[in-house]
Amino acid sequence: MAEVFRVEVVRDMAATREQVFKLISDHRAYARYPGVKAARLISPGQREADGQGAVRALSVDGGVTFVEAITRFEPGKRMDYLILNKWLPMRHKGAVITLEAQGRMTRVRWVSTFEVPVPLIGGLIGRKMVAQFTQGFSGMLAAMAAQLDKQVQAA
Repeated sequence: MAEVFRVEVVRDMAATREQVFKLISDHRAYARYPGVKAARLISPGQREADGQGAVRALSVDGGVTFVEAITRFEPGKRMDYLILNKWLPMRHKGAVITLEAQGRMTRVRWVSTFEVPVPLIGGLIGRKMVAQFTQGFSGMLAAMAAQLDKQVQAA
């Protein structure tokens, strides 16, 4: 049985849950963030374009394109997704992004779990992927926080 790896990044942002969720759920905004080269909607969600049932493609540094399906969508609260790629050396178990009000701040918690079912070196690959995903999620959340800070200052 393959080892399960977990990535967890937490960041507080000086914005409402609704403002943060708008950025996190909008695939079009992702190309502005570090490490993301392009983002496109393959098929829209059931109610909202980026909502539950949506399938999106995110091309990142290194020439990798992740295809993900939005599996849960609760505006202002939570968004879950599953990476669908079968050619990656990982089996994605799912990711959950939750938003929690913390006074005037919003706490974002991004958790992703996966397995690397590769004999002998799966653990090594998995630990490298944890480091890369942690860096990627952290960079995206930092860029979103900076964008929200600019919006607050401009208002």
